Amino acid sequence: MRMRRMLALCWCVSAAALVVGQCRRLPLSRGGGALAAKKKKGKKKEAKTSGMDWARNFEVMPYDATRLREVATVASSTYLARCGKSLFEAEGDVPKALWKAPVAVVVVANATCVYANAAACEAFNDTHASVIGGPAALPDAVPKAFESNYGKKIDATFAVPKATRWRVDKPQLVDGALVQQTLGVAYAFTSWLRDGLHCEPGGIQKPPDLSPEELQAAVADQGAKVRHLKEAEGKSNKDPAVVAAVQELLRLKALLQPTEEEPPS
Repeated sequence: MRMRRMLALCWCVSAAALVVGQCRRLPLSRGGGALAAKKKKGKKKEAKTSGMDWARNFEVMPYDATRLREVATVASSTYLARCGKSLFEAEGDVPKALWKAPVAVVVVANATCVYANAAACEAFNDTHASVIGGPAALPDAVPKAFESNYGKKIDATFAVPKATRWRVDKPQLVDGALVQQTLGVAYAFTSWLRDGLHCEPGGIQKPPDLSPEELQAAVADQGAKVRHLKEAEGKSNKDPAVVAAVQELLRLKALLQPTEEEPPS
């Protein structure tokens, strides 16, 4: 009997100790779980780019590519030899200066565009990766080695009214003789027409220049608008609409006046 009481007492003490131990461990378990959760929710490590991915995404600019550098250099030197002046003001790296020049330069060969600088890509409204190597929009053969005042309508919305074009030749030795290797035909232009607007490198867009006949018609039309505002609508000279219409009329007359006063040749 006594032995049974002692065993029962030992069992109760053990059970109590087990409960107390679980209670003491519970906050630590919760805290440890929260800490583990915080660690899991920490900042994710950025994936490292492998050398192969970097090489795949790397883009060589036209002024860094060996072949395009040669075309840019020869086109610039050939222009200087053809007309006796430089195509653009440049010091140092010619291909890089030509890429940034405020004149569109394109070189075509075998019905393909083999070079285009930044201004030319702007004119064609596309990236150099698409323009260079794509179909040539300009002829790849010329009747003369150098020609100025060349114009061409590319499509319904794009035209080059005035360009200079020349044959790009590179001297080289063949069997001991100096011969000219033709790399293509180069075109240079400082403006173009796009969607009826006169465009220039750098995002410049403005209405195209009008002929004397078109200016005469524009002056007459604007004068009629001013009279309509004042006579038909009864607006005063200080009315904003009349003021704006008169200013436009004066602007058109100022464009027309030098043409009218030009002495006959």
